[in-house]
Amino acid sequence: MNAVNWQDERRLYPAASAQTYLLTAAVGPISSPVMSSYQNHYQSLLQSGDIDWMENVEMLGHVRELTAQFINAHGAHEVAFGPNTSMAMNFLAMGFSSLLKSHGKKQKILSCREEFPSSTIPWLHHKYEVTQVPAKDLIQEAERGDYSMVVCSAVQFGTGYRQNLRKLGEVCRSRNVYFVVNATQALGAYPIDVQACGISAMTASCHKWMCCGYGLCVMYLSQELLKEFSSPIAGWLSMNDPLAMNNRQLDLKCEASVLEVGIPSFAIVGALGEHLKQLNRIGIENIAERILELSRYASEELSRYHEVASERTSSPSLNTCDSGILLLSTDKAGMLEEKLASRRIHVSVRQGGLRIATHFFNDHKDIDNLTDVLKEIH
Repeated sequence: MNAVNWQDERRLYPAASAQTYLLTAAVGPISSPVMSSYQNHYQSLLQSGDIDWMENVEMLGHVRELTAQFINAHGAHEVAFGPNTSMAMNFLAMGFSSLLKSHGKKQKILSCREEFPSSTIPWLHHKYEVTQVPAKDLIQEAERGDYSMVVCSAVQFGTGYRQNLRKLGEVCRSRNVYFVVNATQALGAYPIDVQACGISAMTASCHKWMCCGYGLCVMYLSQELLKEFSSPIAGWLSMNDPLAMNNRQLDLKCEASVLEVGIPSFAIVGALGEHLKQLNRIGIENIAERILELSRYASEELSRYHEVASERTSSPSLNTCDSGILLLSTDKAGMLEEKLASRRIHVSVRQGGLRIATHFFNDHKDIDNLTDVLKEIH
């Protein structure tokens, strides 16, 4: 791994310097280069209007290719952009409904009890039968249960439990089960290899660990899935030749971008491209190791005064503290959050505890600040 000057990277995130920011699992701050990307886009609209439209279209294709490379997809044809994970899961629920029926399979899903609602509510709304087990038992249940799909988060939003996607993908392949992943709490923090993990479809909102601001999610549909997936929605950009402006006949793409029914927000896709440049420059492996080191340090320091959630991984090759999310078990979470905020230390209350999220722009001093104040007010 190349040496990284983490303090130089931290300086690109003013929010990290202005306070103790441990909220990335809720919303990640944007960097100065990402802000410049937004400003340049809107400055162009202000001064030039729409004359750069084709340049924006070309940028969209470039960022799609960067995204495909980042998750090790076969190509850009497997990547689409959407507004958020909840919408993406609805698209998938509608599309898989007809697909499962065509194969004579029941709409039976295996998922986790700890899931963020975006992972389960869309499927329940579309009349799927959803069985939920503890995240630590998901692989075992997938091995023995009778399900058509597994839908789960790569990292659980509350506890920080990190799933072994490769092992789970192997189980799904062996049982001919579709594998859908919500990577919102993982993308931008850890390597995601959609091919190696056998993922059928994936979605990840970009306002958390991807630090791009609100309004974008990355969607992935494997080329195997695309061969049989029928898009439940369509618009002018879903067509093979959208510039033909054909308003009479369907000629839909066999690409993930068929789900991009209209013009996306060029500004935020450009911001994603800018952030991907930073991630590629640093190296996602370096980022993962940085996050894990900070998380281990935080767990060691905080466990002296609070109970820290355990059993946070299903992978025997990873250390116990293997995600950037720690959950402190306390019945005073709300009070502690308010008092910490008054000292410019920002965390969040989740699942009956205090959630601490460390990203690569954090440092040991952030954790020391948190620990010192918790000792003082506890």
